Amino acid sequence: MADFIRTLTPDRVKRVVCFGSCAIIKSPVPQMRELLEQRGITVDEQSFTCRGSMGPLHAGHPNQKDLEDLRKFIQSTL
Repeated sequence: MADFIRTLTPDRVKRVVCFGSCAIIKSPVPQMRELLEQRGITVDEQSFTCRGSMGPLHAGHPNQKDLEDLRKFIQSTL
């Protein structure tokens, strides 16, 4: 994700809403936010994070409930 963020420019990307899943850290959003702001890109205050899996750790995530929660989040940000 960091490599992708480094390709973004504020003249092409005006505003970002961060979302992600993770198995080990609490949320990837603070790291994404920091990289985006360093590039001069506005980051929305709202964000979404759900459990992710890493091998057997939290297997089955994101699950259907996580995906439904993401759909609701997206609808609330539009």
